[in-house]
Amino acid sequence: MLVEKVVTIVNGWWTDANNNRWNARLESEESAAKKSNSMINCSGCSNCSGCSHCSRCSGCLHCSDCSHCSHCSRCSGCLHCSRCSDCSHCSDCSDCSHCSDCSHCSHCSRCSGCLHCSRCSDCSDCSGCSGCSRCSDCSRCSGCSGCSRCSRCSDCSDCSGCSGCSDCSDCSGCSGCSDCSDYKTNPQRYATPAIGSRKSTTTIYWTTSKDVQVVCGCYRGDIKQFVAKVKATHVDNEHAKAYLNEVRKVKYLLRGL
Repeated sequence: MLVEKVVTIVNGWWTDANNNRWNARLESEESAAKKSNSMINCSGCSNCSGCSHCSRCSGCLHCSDCSHCSHCSRCSGCLHCSRCSDCSHCSDCSDCSHCSDCSHCSHCSRCSGCLHCSRCSDCSDCSGCSGCSRCSDCSRCSGCSGCSRCSRCSDCSDCSGCSGCSDCSDCSGCSGCSDCSDYKTNPQRYATPAIGSRKSTTTIYWTTSKDVQVVCGCYRGDIKQFVAKVKATHVDNEHAKAYLNEVRKVKYLLRGL
């Protein structure tokens, strides 16, 4: 027999035993209790209904296994998303943030493993995207900027470590590209193992000992700036030690230039 959940007023919110709550100005005790009964194994959610196994979401409807999302509906396995609809591991999303394994998304940020997205930023392992910025490890993209380790892209700018691209500008470390400008032809390069908090490869390019460029995620700059950035971000933890050890290897390679 289904046991009806009880809600009580706490600081202007109808609140149940799992700390899910509903605004008392918008909901009656009866409607709040009904929504509480529709929530399965959820905790710390606000103004949600019909969700299961979610935590700390807000204004969501019929979502499952989500965390820290807001105003989403029928999503599954999402994290830190907002205003998403009919998602399953982030598919057909819009205005997302901190997503992974996305498809046909737009206006996203800090995503990974995306497919056919548009106007995203700080993404990685993407494919078939457009109008993106500061992405890495992408393929078949267009109209992007500030990207790294891309392939078969078009109309991009400020890229590095690219291959098979066209109509790009200010690129470096490219191969098999066409109609590109301001890029360094066949620089020497060193790629680290998968290190750092991102567990990803950092690539260091050079033509002379004074012309060295580091590409690490969305970071692009000279080796001195990179060392300063690592120390500021990681101080002396294991990630800092790993990055600085790779820098020492490159400086050893540069010693004869």
